[in-house]
Amino acid sequence: MASVLTPNGVDEHAPATYPEAAPSRPPGRSARYYPVYDGIDYPLPIDVSEKDRLSLQHEITRYIFGGRLFNSPLAPATAGRQLAFLDVGCGPGHWVRDIANAYPDAKVVGADINPSFFEQAVIPPNLTFVECNILKGLPFPDNSFDLVFQRNMMAAIPKADWPAAVRELVRVTRPGGYVELMEPYSIMQRIGPAGKLLHEKMVRALNVSGRDSDIALRLDVHLDAAALQDIDEGTRSAPIGWGGRIGDLMLINMRLIYEGLEPLISRANGGIPHDEFAAMLDAMLDEFVERSCYKNWFYAYGRVPNSES
Repeated sequence: MASVLTPNGVDEHAPATYPEAAPSRPPGRSARYYPVYDGIDYPLPIDVSEKDRLSLQHEITRYIFGGRLFNSPLAPATAGRQLAFLDVGCGPGHWVRDIANAYPDAKVVGADINPSFFEQAVIPPNLTFVECNILKGLPFPDNSFDLVFQRNMMAAIPKADWPAAVRELVRVTRPGGYVELMEPYSIMQRIGPAGKLLHEKMVRALNVSGRDSDIALRLDVHLDAAALQDIDEGTRSAPIGWGGRIGDLMLINMRLIYEGLEPLISRANGGIPHDEFAAMLDAMLDEFVERSCYKNWFYAYGRVPNSES
């Protein structure tokens, strides 16, 4: 039986240095910076606060996945062949940094459209960051990586572009290698009236902006459409505001996400005054704790067929 790798391995709103960043100032809040990439508005800000939130989110996902960095049954390196990993939409690079430390002999690449987010402190020698836009194609030859990983890209990839984006991930994956996707489901579980009210406004905003608020439920569908084999999927859950430290971190994470999405949500719902939005958000967060709500992360992976398949 073949061996399988099973790795186990916050000024607050200062703008990131990116030429297309544009300020947005909801009434009653300090300015935050929302980028436009090739004519497509990105609904979350790029600033120090968002960078810290991504660090927080990485810690949450590492915990709920039991310390595992990926779920794909990737075969280990063989003599004379170096493993290669790619993270598309790597943000500050927490995942690739962990991978580089766990596999010091591997080649590890983090790719993101926003180079200002790359965390440059103490970069492992086998880790490289590359600036690129998945929607414009990846700057790598065919068959370059053993594992191509992508997570939390619901806000970055318009619904119409998901099939092409997944095909591009497959293109740069070696035969026998894996593509793995991971996305949080937009709907929180056990929510009450306050949560449903703000959630419906958020879903409307995502859909109006061309995003797929239900992409977490379609990851395996996209992998299948890209002709991958041995597709598998699963779910992990995180408590929000209860269940210990991770629940506390999730409550902070949810507040920061909705605060970051406030301009998008407000515009798509006729213009919500800041004080009204803040009151709705507080009510929803209180409800998360009272009702022991939780959020699901979905993952799916598939194997690129071998040349002889």
